[in-house]
Amino acid sequence: MKTLKLASTTKKINQFLASAFLLVIFSNLSIAQNKDFGDITVEMLEKEHSEIDSLAAAEVLNEKGEISFSITNSGWIYSFEVTRRIKIFNKDGYDEANIEIPFYVGESTSYSERVKRIDARTYYLEDGKVKDDKIRKKDIFDVELNEYASAKKFTFPSIQDGVIIEFTYTVESPNIRNLPRWGFQSSIPTKSSVFELYIPTEYLTYRSQTRGYNKIETKDENLNGRVGGVTNTNFTITHKVHEAKNLEAVEGENHVNNISNYLTALSYELSSYRKGDVGDVKYFATTWEDVEESLRESETFSKELERGKYFEEDLDAYLEGTTDEIELVHQILNFVKNKVEWNEESRRFCSDNLKKVYKEGSGNSADLNIMLTAMLRYKGIDAHPVVCSTIGNGIPFFPTVTGFNYIISGVTVGENYFLLDATDKYSSLNLIPTRTMNWQGIEISPNGSRTIPLIPNQQSKASFNVMASLTEDGKVEGQFRAYYFDQFALNARNAFTETSEDKVKSTYEEEFEISDVHDFTQNNLSALNKPLVQSFKFGESEGFVEKIANKIYISPLLFLKSDENPFKRKTREYPVEFTYPKKYTYRIMINLPENYEVDYTPENNIYKMADGLLQFTYVLNVDSGKLILDVTKEIAVPTITPELYPDLRDYYISMQEKEDEKIVLVKS
Repeated sequence: MKTLKLASTTKKINQFLASAFLLVIFSNLSIAQNKDFGDITVEMLEKEHSEIDSLAAAEVLNEKGEISFSITNSGWIYSFEVTRRIKIFNKDGYDEANIEIPFYVGESTSYSERVKRIDARTYYLEDGKVKDDKIRKKDIFDVELNEYASAKKFTFPSIQDGVIIEFTYTVESPNIRNLPRWGFQSSIPTKSSVFELYIPTEYLTYRSQTRGYNKIETKDENLNGRVGGVTNTNFTITHKVHEAKNLEAVEGENHVNNISNYLTALSYELSSYRKGDVGDVKYFATTWEDVEESLRESETFSKELERGKYFEEDLDAYLEGTTDEIELVHQILNFVKNKVEWNEESRRFCSDNLKKVYKEGSGNSADLNIMLTAMLRYKGIDAHPVVCSTIGNGIPFFPTVTGFNYIISGVTVGENYFLLDATDKYSSLNLIPTRTMNWQGIEISPNGSRTIPLIPNQQSKASFNVMASLTEDGKVEGQFRAYYFDQFALNARNAFTETSEDKVKSTYEEEFEISDVHDFTQNNLSALNKPLVQSFKFGESEGFVEKIANKIYISPLLFLKSDENPFKRKTREYPVEFTYPKKYTYRIMINLPENYEVDYTPENNIYKMADGLLQFTYVLNVDSGKLILDVTKEIAVPTITPELYPDLRDYYISMQEKEDEKIVLVKS
């Protein structure tokens, strides 16, 4: 029998997908598979709506993913065969006919994936009979997604209301550490979704992780069968079948950072493998302690952190005369931000030797923040890398190395602990990009590790002031000023730093529905220890005032009033994510027109959600012909659980009703 090999992967293989990380080379296991969803009938083509959702523009009738393994001269590979059948009801579902199949290409053929055996057909009715139109090979295109990934792309022919499209393809991959994640849900309803695996468990064992809210039926059985690439030998094969039925479409929810954290899905990660018939079994990370040890032993954490000769002379010159530890941290962070530019790649391992990265002046998140940590240590500061997962990458709910894709730096100075990220030129101590605020990270030190919360406890603040005058004909003009602190300041600086003044003014005009924004100023763009301040004047605007006979009805929050309650649904499955605690303050001062007096003002009030998780304060005063409104909105926690959603919804209903109330002026 052939020796079963497992090759090491490059660090960059993680760039593509969670399915393409590690170390191996492989493809396909030959056991017969049932791809038959049954014949497409006239009745199926005549069907006009989904039974799951009568308003759906399309639905998945059947889909199946099947993974099997085989052996090549280089080692194990897997084959992932996908078949999907979709019914399109109307033109809003035509986008389902545009197909893109991504695959990892890597830096060498050893790690490349291949897409094979693409077959795609459109089924339709013609003179009461079922006809089909097959995609031609020349209509399938290769497109480059980035330097490590490409895709096969095509569009089904003959798309019209009522058609059924069906396609099949196979991906062969040597990257067996993480198998492709199977999502049972999509943006359209799904009647049946099946995920099957044939795993030669004498040599490869996997652990699975399920997420989401829908039920998945699972069946296991052990079989004896052949593996591709090996003749005259039977293997013990575990056959797993996972199926979910009648799944509703995934609809966008307000305040969900990454919907994939909550969708019904299944993933498999390699937990052990064996070389040869009697070879030793190698185990991969199955506990958080295993994950931490695996990271600690990598070159990024074991070697690059100890190398410093390439930066020592430059750094010493830059820091000359600086002795205060906090100031040293600030200055070293600024040094890295100015010396090396982030290439917008999120990674948990360095891309190259950091001496080369330093010289070239560009690197990924691990490059910059491992370099930052090494410089801090060189100056005697207690600093360690913190490995984490960005919001877009999802939450690693179970022990996994590949679930992490980012590194920041954790620093202890006295009794204070700071998180740093050199990828963002506007970041500072404990002010890191929003993309990193995803649950918790793991700080890796020579003597151990610990979990680090990534979401700040302190509220980020934004303050808005309006000084305006109301004319007798119901128009408002005046001046607006905004103060952005903390996370709001970081986000605003990034949003406005390369935006022209004209674009900023037009954006405010569109967002606030005001006219003639002029005299725009912006202060403290680079002064990170101060709030970002923006101000402008606006011309006569009408949208906040209504004049009827001798009365004027004015919305006192003007253009700062919330448009609508974002939580209209009565129930919710997913948590509500505000990302980080927030506090908004508003002060609106309006000079009232002469010859008018106040006929009605809304009552002052305070609304609180349970345990003070959210609070809304509304205080209105009228004095000497001037209206002064002070409003505060506080969000004390980053996440509200689904169990508290009814209370949250009621809170927002009350807040919206209060904001909708108007002041009534009557002509004296």
